[in-house]
Order: sequence, then C-alpha cells, then structure tokens
Amino acid sequence: MTVETKSELINVDSTINITSGFTKFPSFNISAPLSIPNYSALNVNSSFDFRGNTPDQAENLTFDGESSQLNLSDFVGNNNSDDYFKFSLNKRANFWLSLNGLSADANVAILNSNTESNSPIKDSHNLDIQPEYINRILEPGEYYIRVFLGTSGTQTNYKLDLKKVNLSGDINNKQLYEQFGREKDEPDISYLNGANFYRYNTSGRTYDGIESNKNTIVVIHGRGDSSEGRNIKLLSMTAASINESKNYQILALDWQKPAEDKDTPPYFAARNITPVAEWAKNTLTYLGIDSQQITLIGHSLGSYVSDEIGRFFGKVQSLIALDPAYPADTYDINGNEPGNQQPKPFKEVANNSLAFVVSDEYGLLGGSAAGDNNRATTANNSFIIRFNIYQTNQANQANNDKNTFYHNSVVDVYRYLISNYQPPSLQQNKYDNDGKNDSWFWKKRHEGVITATWENNDWVIKDSQKDFQFVKGSEQISWI
Repeated sequence: MTVETKSELINVDSTINITSGFTKFPSFNISAPLSIPNYSALNVNSSFDFRGNTPDQAENLTFDGESSQLNLSDFVGNNNSDDYFKFSLNKRANFWLSLNGLSADANVAILNSNTESNSPIKDSHNLDIQPEYINRILEPGEYYIRVFLGTSGTQTNYKLDLKKVNLSGDINNKQLYEQFGREKDEPDISYLNGANFYRYNTSGRTYDGIESNKNTIVVIHGRGDSSEGRNIKLLSMTAASINESKNYQILALDWQKPAEDKDTPPYFAARNITPVAEWAKNTLTYLGIDSQQITLIGHSLGSYVSDEIGRFFGKVQSLIALDPAYPADTYDINGNEPGNQQPKPFKEVANNSLAFVVSDEYGLLGGSAAGDNNRATTANNSFIIRFNIYQTNQANQANNDKNTFYHNSVVDVYRYLISNYQPPSLQQNKYDNDGKNDSWFWKKRHEGVITATWENNDWVIKDSQKDFQFVKGSEQISWI
C-alpha cells in the first residue's frame, strides 16, 4: 500500500512492529529521500489495519507487574470486520476493558482459549456508537479479546483501553522478631499467592468485576480460617444482602496460608499481618478505591490486619473488630522489621471504629481465651457479648473448646445484629469487661452488652430489651 506524504510517495512494508500491546510506526523501505508520512491522510476508508483478523493472527499483549494498563487504537470495517488480541494471566486478576471513540456500531468480547466456542466469557454490545465496557475477574490462563462490527457494511476507528490488577499476591516474611530481649532471625518464608481478594454477592463468590470509586466493605478472617469458612462466608453474604441498596461492594481478604498457626497465642501467624496488610492496601489503591470508601471488618487476628490496612492508608472510613485476638500487646505483627511492632489503637486508624468482644467471665483476667477486651476499648465504641449456653455440636466437636466456639461465634452474633437491629444512640463507658454496669471495682469502658442465645443452630438476640443493653445517649453509632 502507499501513504501520501508531503513531498514524495514511499513504500510501506506490511510488517507491523508491536511490543507489549503498543503499536510502533511501521518499517519503511525508502526508495526516495526520507520525508515524514502524513498519517492524517488515513481515515476510516483505509485498509491500514494493525491487528490480526483471526484468532491465529491475534496480536499478543503483555501485562506486567501487579497493575498495568494498555491503550490501543485501530479500525474495523470493509473486509476487516474483526480484530483479535491475545493475552495471558499468571495470577487471578481484575480486568477492565473499554471500547470507545466509535463512529459506527462496534462490540467487544472476552473469549477463553477455545475461540471456537460460541459463548464468550463476557461481552458488551450497546447500540450505535455508545462505548462498550467489560469488568470481570479472570482466573490465570490464556484469553482473547475480539473487537467486531455491530452492524455489517459499516466501519469505524476505535480506541481500546485495558487495565489489569492482580487479585492474588505473594507474601514474604523475613521472620525477624525479638524474644526475651534478644533479636531472632529465622529463615525467610514465602507464601505463593498467600493473599487474595474475592468479591462476594448474596450467593457467595462472584466473578463480577471489582468497581473503582465505590463504597467497599472488606471482610478479613483470623488464624486458621479462610474467606470460605462458614462464619466468614455467611458474614460476607449477609453484608452483600443488607447493603445491596446502599451501593456497596463486598470483598473478602483471604490470607489462609500466612494465617496458619497451631500455637496459642499465634505469634508465628501474627508476624505475617503487616506484609499481608501492605499488599492489601496497595491492591485496593490499584483498584481505584479511596480510603474514605473503605469499611474493614476483621475477626481475631484479622482485626489487626484491618488495623494495619487503616494505618497504611492514614485512616479508613470505618473499622469493625470482632473479638480482636488476645493478647494484643505481646504480638509482633511485622516479621520484616527487627524488634516488635504492635497494632495501633483502632480509633487511630479509622474515622469510625467499633469492637465486639466476648465477656471476660469466660476467660482470663484482661481478656477471654481468644478475645482481648482491653484492646477492644481502643475502638470508639465497644460491646461485650455474653453467651447464655454452651452448645456442643458439629461446629466445635473437633476440639470441644468452649472458648474457641465463643470466639468464632462473635462473627455470627454481629451478623445477626446488623440484620435485625438498628444501630442505637448511646452513652460511653457504661459496662465493664464482664458486661456489668454495677461494678464498683472494675473500670467501665464499654458502651453496651449483648446476650446471645443458641437457637435453631445459630446465635440470636431474643429479647431486644433484656439481651441488647446500652444506655441511651446522644452518640449515634453505625454497624458498618
């Protein structure tokens, strides 16, 4: 083909040099003095097409790093009704796509490696020249993008904007810590895909893409658990249900491998808290979610992961700590730094903070066997939870541990509370660590006490007057 220039005609080689998804100028075989091509002469009537028109000819795209973006442009029309692009993902990722700058109807689809299938993973086919959008979570693998005409016999230039953010990350821990006043340095530990974000709806995990600039609730499990653990999964699904109309999206931060620890207290797992939180903060930033759009809900050690995410952001909007792990003051939460780094007070890392903790009457002075009552008071508001029966059932037969059962049940009580009760207006510092308000000896630092009853294989709050106690006041709180 020929391209008109300001002085001469030159021959254009048909080979196009493409690197990492960005188109470079074509190679020129020059038989006349060099002059600059007049690319403005190219229009939608041109057959000047950079991209492969079949899957076998698809242009290879490369997405590097934890987050990367490509901006492409081309043409479909005449004998070129389809353009194909090919890319691979080595980690699960959130993938955005925008097809815009159209002068005629064009559509777009994401296909798996079986391009002969008639069922795309996701497509977009708006009418006329409206932009097309796709936002999808993709597993590791090979994919194709197809840009194609929506109306035969037409033609249009287009712009194709792509962005990928990894939702799975490796966690590295140098295992630096202090013991009995001496610095310890154990072999480094790496967790392949040790931290993951999943999106949840009312049915569970979903491949619907994570949206930027959107109010976001992040649910974080504790030691020996995962985002698919019964209590945590039900909480994520419930949060999706009650906040659907409020335009929230629900994410779960899964750090199952780094959270494994058979010892009590779980000092080994605790040293992974800061590395996990740093990855989570960076990923939320890549996803385009602002700190003031974030609510963090953490259980046990997950409360301190929430705390660290808030610290990395400066402050998030809200933080809810569910039975924060005992004893907080002895944990070193960052194995990548020498010495001991402890979690911050909850109220210092969130504009609004709320804690729920098991009554001390079930455990040790200053903290139940799993929850730290004194640490809970570092939230703006905190509630003591009392359980009126211990039920041995399938949920705890494996270890028959009452304290562990109560510790995990705080998640269920909170789930019931946000589903059935409006957040109250109350006064501060009316109840002690046992959930009593008539004590003259123990300091009162909690705002309310909740009594939970085991009924139909779940915890419920039966009597709104007797089982949900607080002193009415002027401070309005929020469950989320």
